[in-house]
Amino acid sequence: MQYSPFETFNFGNKTCFLSGEALPSADQKIEVFPLWLQNRFKLTDQPFKLLNEQFSTYGKLKLPCSTEVKESIIDPLEKKIETAFTAGYAAVKQLPEEDIFHWFGKIMYGIIFNEIQVALLEKPAHEPLNMNAGLIDKFTNHHLLLQSMRLPMVFEDFTPWSVFVFEVEQGADLFDYRDEMNTLIFSLQMNGFGILICMQDNGENKRYHRELMEKIKGKKLHPAQFQEFCAKLYYSAYLFNRVPRYITLPPTQPNEPYTISSMPLHGSQTKALFDPWQNKVYAQVLEAFWKRWGFVKFEIIKNPEQPMSLLLNENGEFNEVVELPV
Repeated sequence: MQYSPFETFNFGNKTCFLSGEALPSADQKIEVFPLWLQNRFKLTDQPFKLLNEQFSTYGKLKLPCSTEVKESIIDPLEKKIETAFTAGYAAVKQLPEEDIFHWFGKIMYGIIFNEIQVALLEKPAHEPLNMNAGLIDKFTNHHLLLQSMRLPMVFEDFTPWSVFVFEVEQGADLFDYRDEMNTLIFSLQMNGFGILICMQDNGENKRYHRELMEKIKGKKLHPAQFQEFCAKLYYSAYLFNRVPRYITLPPTQPNEPYTISSMPLHGSQTKALFDPWQNKVYAQVLEAFWKRWGFVKFEIIKNPEQPMSLLLNENGEFNEVVELPV
């Protein structure tokens, strides 16, 4: 049976985040960022900034979860991801995209859940939560897609996400993580690999960047090159101007899967799926991702028609040598 917390805005601590099962105790929780990751990078007491400008910590971010969901779904997934992430790029590359979506998707939902809990506590009593309707639609979709962790689901002729996995030159054992809740995008670089995922674009960001992907496919990226690709993807995710509409068809026979179909993204709209790319705005995004190497917007956009790139050389081909620290 499907469960949607957004129908009743149920974000209490005595309902399992995934199944909707009532919990015997509000202390029955799992970590949003798994313990193995917290321990490896000493994240537990590191600050985590919330949307209201206050800070929590990685260790304090938790989700209410039933024993059954934890033991039968979450723990096996965490073990699988930990094993692959510890082994490195070759093992990560073999992970099914659905596992990557489930792992990052649980973290993203955990952040959403904690943000909504804070917002509900801060709002005036007896007043509704002031949240953008489009954002609620995205979050509702996200939780629906996460149901594929516990229910058999078939996505009919589409893939809800865009996943990118790269080999990245390894320097210090760093945890380089970013997320953007409004566009449901997530990136992580560690242990010689980098992963990016747009969680709800029906694969459109992968199509949008297909020409660049052909040039860098199979290449080992310098961290600055990976961050450049991150900047491109975060910006294009911002330019993506649709909220997918999904239709759920329940099984007609026992043991059959749910079928999820997507309404056409174009629908009755004639405008493109992505708003126009503006190099000036992109340069500002890239400056933030290249902060570690000291590049500033003025350098990046010295040529307004062709912003600076470390991924591609002046001939538009993959740049094999990047003389920057890793």
